[in-house]
Amino acid sequence: MSIVEKITEIFSSPTQFFLSLKEDGVGEAFGYLAVVGILYAALVGLLYTIMGTMMSIFGMGMGMFASIGSLLLILILYILILVFSFVGAAIAHVWAKIWGGSGNYSHTYQLIVYSSTPNMILGWIPFIGWLAGIYSLVLLIIGTQHMHELSLAKSIIMWIVLGVVLGLLAMILVFVGIASTLFLAGAAVGS
Repeated sequence: MSIVEKITEIFSSPTQFFLSLKEDGVGEAFGYLAVVGILYAALVGLLYTIMGTMMSIFGMGMGMFASIGSLLLILILYILILVFSFVGAAIAHVWAKIWGGSGNYSHTYQLIVYSSTPNMILGWIPFIGWLAGIYSLVLLIIGTQHMHELSLAKSIIMWIVLGVVLGLLAMILVFVGIASTLFLAGAAVGS
C-alpha cells in the first residue's frame, strides 16, 4: 500500500487500517514516518519562515535569520520525530502491557506512528492543529483496541490516565524549573 493510500485509509476507515497492520513490521512504519515526518518538518519550517518574513516586514523580525532558523528547525524537528518515535513507542508499549495489552513492540510502534498521521498532515496549521491532535488520540484508542486487543473502555482510560500522568510530570518539571530559577536569582541578588 502506498503512503497516500495509507493516509487515505487512516482518515477514512481507521479500524480496517489497524486490523490490516498486524503482519507489517517496524521497518515499514519507520519508512512511512520518514516520509510523512519530513513533510511535517518542512511545513513547520515553511510556516516559521513565513511568520519570520512577515515580522521582518513590520520591523519585528530578524530577516534572513528566520530562513536559517527554519532550516535548522526542520533538521532538528525531523531528527526528533524519528528518534522519539522509538522512545514514545517503548513508553506506550510498557503502558499497554501494564493495562493487559497483548501486542508486541512492533504493533505498538506501528500504532504510535500511524496514529500520529493527522498531526503530521494537519498539525502544523494554526488553529486546526488541535483538531488533528484530537483525531490522533481517537486513532490511538482505535488502534490500541485492535493492536493490543483491549476493550474500548480500557483503551480510552489507559490513554487518559497516561495523559494526566505526563501532564502532572510536566507541571512538576515546570514548577521545579521556575522555583530553581527564582532561588538562583534570589541567591545572586543576595550576594
